[in-house]
Amino acid sequence: MKVWITRYALTVGIQYVDAEVVERHPTMVKYGSGWFAHGEGKEWHLTYSAAVDRAEKMRTAKIASLQKSIKKLEKLTFGNVADNTETTAHKE
Repeated sequence: MKVWITRYALTVGIQYVDAEVVERHPTMVKYGSGWFAHGEGKEWHLTYSAAVDRAEKMRTAKIASLQKSIKKLEKLTFGNVADNTETTAHKE
């Protein structure tokens, strides 16, 4: 069967592949030369629109994570070498 893979959507995009359901694990598919995707609706999809929806959610979550990291970095201060004060990371 043909499925859309979103496991690596943020790095290589959405992939359209031939896959087969893993007999012992019906929520998994095997594709390519031994690659597995877990969970229909999470890492693999039967429709392109479902794959796009999932990829958009992944993108939004990644942006939020990066914004949080940026805020932490902006709050990070380093001590003055002359007075030997230590690095201070402000915790949220």
